[in-house]
Amino acid sequence: MNSNKTAEITEKTYDNNNKQLILWISSITGNTKSIAEILIIRLLELGYEPRIRTAKDTMTRELLEKYHLKPADDAYISANDKTPVILCFWCRRGSMDDLSLAFLNSLLQRKILVYGTMGSYPESEYGQKVKISVKDL
Repeated sequence: MNSNKTAEITEKTYDNNNKQLILWISSITGNTKSIAEILIIRLLELGYEPRIRTAKDTMTRELLEKYHLKPADDAYISANDKTPVILCFWCRRGSMDDLSLAFLNSLLQRKILVYGTMGSYPESEYGQKVKISVKDL
């Protein structure tokens, strides 16, 4: 997904009156993190209160400080089981990376928006394979 698509998020993306959501980010090269930062800025502009959870503690601290956000620790995630989740992953072997997949599997009965980054064109044969693989999760 390119950054132009990220900017299309509107207030109608989620039907969430309290404007809170959980943002999971897993990034190995920094590409997913870069797009997630664009997403954070847009969500803040729309009045959302994203709570951050990342695959790397150092990335979590950096984003919390940079955007003055709160973390989404295990207790928060468990206590707020209706809070929507945006899951940002990197593509590994034709699907979601292992840490993102484990996080996804820990979520029950939630609204989830998933986006990923990969080193291929989305319209390519490989890109289509990834879309199908992730959709089937």
